[in-house]
Amino acid sequence: MMWTALMLCLAGVGAVYGLCRLSGALARQQERLRHVQQERKEDEQMDEIMRRVGRINDADLPKFLRAEADKK
Repeated sequence: MMWTALMLCLAGVGAVYGLCRLSGALARQQERLRHVQQERKEDEQMDEIMRRVGRINDADLPKFLRAEADKK
């Protein structure tokens, strides 16, 4: 009887440890996903700026770039 209780206790500890590791792994994956989404958003913003820059004549480019920098 004592061995059975001990084995059940150890199984419970192992299950809790496993759940903690899974929870940590899930948190790391969520953080990576947030990071990738943020990078994608920044890339899309840069692509839009580059499209707009392509339509600006050279004389107005410094003024445009200063205005974009002020937005940040």
